[in-house]
Amino acid sequence: MAIMQSGKRRARWGRRLPRILSAAILAWVSFSRPSAAQQWDPEAAETALKQARELRKRFSADQPAGTDDYVRCIRLYRRVYLSDPHFPGSDDAIYEAAALYQEMAARFNAPEYDREAAQLLRFLLKDYPTSQFRPYAVLRLAAMGPARAGPPTGVPGIPARPQARGKDVQSESRAGPGPAQSPAAQGTARAAAVRGIHYRSAAEYTRVTIDLDERASYQEQRISNPDRVFFDFSNTWLVLDSNDQAIAVNDQFLRKVRAAQHRPGVVRIVLDLGQGADCAVSEMSDPFRIIIDIRRGQSPVSPRN
Repeated sequence: MAIMQSGKRRARWGRRLPRILSAAILAWVSFSRPSAAQQWDPEAAETALKQARELRKRFSADQPAGTDDYVRCIRLYRRVYLSDPHFPGSDDAIYEAAALYQEMAARFNAPEYDREAAQLLRFLLKDYPTSQFRPYAVLRLAAMGPARAGPPTGVPGIPARPQARGKDVQSESRAGPGPAQSPAAQGTARAAAVRGIHYRSAAEYTRVTIDLDERASYQEQRISNPDRVFFDFSNTWLVLDSNDQAIAVNDQFLRKVRAAQHRPGVVRIVLDLGQGADCAVSEMSDPFRIIIDIRRGQSPVSPRN
């Protein structure tokens, strides 16, 4: 009898063993597999960033963007850092989305968009301590002031990254010296961003358009040998892809356009002119932009404050 019971126990154990092994293997695979939060998608992030920037380039005076256009572009930027917060362009997406929110606030007279921008800028400062956009974010927040930026809050829909332990924005803005202590940041004017440079060649002239998200003061100066004119924009930051910071034109009036962050808070844009070419400069609003028409035989550019 004892032998029969022992045989039955071995038989039951033999039937259970495959199930136990299967469960153990499944548990090991589940434990070793990354969690859903760790399965980032850098390709989706890169695609979303390209789509957002392409859409943003379409915002122009000829086809002014509406609220839906801005929201669609911001959602694409949001998809970048939600797809992969470690993607190299994630901090770019956060900063450029904040700049769009500020542009919406100015265009549609809607202060709630300023608060959305402030939330994104605070998120950038907190979770991306090595981002190149940190001084720009500090300057923008300081220029906005607490009335427009609102109290510090979280950003809905953005996963927390506890491994990033940065300073909060208030302590960052009090630290000195740095961009937060610049005269522009202490004043009431909002910092502007150069968000696009475009040109159009025609038979009689070449037109260069510089798009900004805020009105900015600037100085212009002409230099000879080689012939060029440059524009220094005050309280302004460069928000352009590296590929868009040098544009080769090579027509009879204009050789090249170059843009750079000359120093903190000052963007310099240089136009390398063709032989005998002169410039006529005008401004347009909503959105603010500088129009430079380059022709042959006009009066040279005079410095302007």
